[in-house]
Amino acid sequence: MQESNDTSSVSVVINILVGGQYTERCIDALRRQEDSPPLEIIVPVCPAFDDVEHLRRTHPDIQFPIVTGVPAGADPSHPGLAHLIYNRRRAAGLAAATGDIIALTEDQIIPDPRWCVSMVQAHAAAPYGAIGGAVENGGGGVLHQALYLCDFGRYQRPFLAGESAFLTDQNVSYKRAAIEKVRHAWSDTYDEPTVHGALRDTGDKLWLTPECVVWMDRGRLSLLRQLRERYAWGRVFGGTRARQVSARRRAVLLLLSPAIPVLIVWRLLRGNGWREALLALPVIVLLVLFWVLGEAAGYATARPFPKSE
Repeated sequence: MQESNDTSSVSVVINILVGGQYTERCIDALRRQEDSPPLEIIVPVCPAFDDVEHLRRTHPDIQFPIVTGVPAGADPSHPGLAHLIYNRRRAAGLAAATGDIIALTEDQIIPDPRWCVSMVQAHAAAPYGAIGGAVENGGGGVLHQALYLCDFGRYQRPFLAGESAFLTDQNVSYKRAAIEKVRHAWSDTYDEPTVHGALRDTGDKLWLTPECVVWMDRGRLSLLRQLRERYAWGRVFGGTRARQVSARRRAVLLLLSPAIPVLIVWRLLRGNGWREALLALPVIVLLVLFWVLGEAAGYATARPFPKSE
């Protein structure tokens, strides 16, 4: 790898979402970065769930920090509990990182060959503590397209660089000073809205640029598994949020939740990928409905998971 003229070092934290060859693929894409700055790769692991022995042998220079705080008996096949583990992994990765710039992504992501150098250049050019980039669809099929648009439609190019209310944890980077300033917001669990809200509370702002590009590719997908995942992740979101607001606010969120599918679909049809959204509309509606059902259950119970879990 050639080195950039900028002396800033970069730490990249890879969350294991799919595992196996997908984690290897993400690591390989980072190894092949063009004009790369000094690069540190971190793959946080939960020993009970993650088999990374092959990665340890083939990549001895990679850090594999151990994730703590996972509930005893947690079942990684349950998508809601898996989501908790994802957030624990990100927190462990941030804590282990030593770079001047710390980036987050997942193994469903393939970074563009100039992702790292583009990130360094963006941070050098702007004072923002958090800088995010574009996410493009790298997978095939209607289900993959629908999943991509639901999760990352707002980050699809073309768009102009500028301040943003949202950045995705699949393609976000932080100046070390900025993320350390809000360590209290992620020391145990990294939650994207919480961390970015804490940054804004310090007077910092979020910047979104189309120059830092990654590609999402989760391979072959099962509709039933994705619907189960949507419901569980929606419940985690709603249940967590319900614990952070007043009872009145929680009731309002529950009453308004039926309007969420309309708003999401309307936003997708008005976005850059409206043609793809129209073609995938039946699947998009299903995914959104299951998310909203889970979110409403979270608001109603103020629990991210069913009581038995």
